[in-house]
Amino acid sequence: MFGRGKQKYPIPATLLKLKEMNEQIVHDLEVELDDILEIDMDYDLNNQDAEFAYSGHPLDVIPFAFTAFGGEYFAFLTDFGSVTDLEDAPVVFVQALPSEEFHVTLIARNIKDYLGLFLTYRCMINMFIKVNKPSQEPSTVETHPYLSAVEAKLIHELGIQKIEPVFYRQNMLKERSKEVVPTRNGIGVKRMTAGELGPTFNVEEYDKYDVLNNKVREFFQEVCLENKLACIADLQEAGILSTHTHDLNEFLINELRAMGCIYESRMLELTTTSYDFLMSSALHGSIPEI
Repeated sequence: MFGRGKQKYPIPATLLKLKEMNEQIVHDLEVELDDILEIDMDYDLNNQDAEFAYSGHPLDVIPFAFTAFGGEYFAFLTDFGSVTDLEDAPVVFVQALPSEEFHVTLIARNIKDYLGLFLTYRCMINMFIKVNKPSQEPSTVETHPYLSAVEAKLIHELGIQKIEPVFYRQNMLKERSKEVVPTRNGIGVKRMTAGELGPTFNVEEYDKYDVLNNKVREFFQEVCLENKLACIADLQEAGILSTHTHDLNEFLINELRAMGCIYESRMLELTTTSYDFLMSSALHGSIPEI
């Protein structure tokens, strides 16, 4: 069981089926499913440790598929524990050193749709590149000779179907925008309470640390849970939280604990004590004066 927020999660059914498929492929073809998919699948969700803690790392994800590049992976987005079953959790792509503007990109509504997009793009690594600019053109990427056998298994044994990517992405983003408090990376924080939403916190408005520190504390006194979580996400994405913002880090970590987000508080503590602040500033340009 894996905890996020106040929720505990078993391994989702589709991931278990992929594990069974891998065992069968190894037996029949003497090759790992990972080699065919060109990605490292974590069927048992074992890689949930500090190895993936860095500034901008989302606090409420459970990684399940890793690329060959350090700090890049696909993950279940738990929306701070508001998702009740990982089978229904959105899938995101996370990068330590983003090639695009942000660390986190929404990929699919759930793991089955993620596999459906894979059937369309025929390459999991290529999926992130394509998903922001979806096309109806067929994929021309070189594939493993056994890929067709895997595709047949996904379709006939797991009931996965190809997804038309253009309209899928448009509709997914439109639906998501109606359900969340907005954040600068576009992922947002899903509504979990009936509390009245306050304004969003503009992390770029304050260029001195002391002012920012006080303004965040004032903001937290006035707004609901979702606004607080969105503020933390934006501070992370902007590269502001680091080893140099100890007082603010400690305040936010304690706030997360008070919300029942114990894992998330631990991850924020890791990202603000082990991450190189100079890399953060290089990635995000100007930073608050410390």
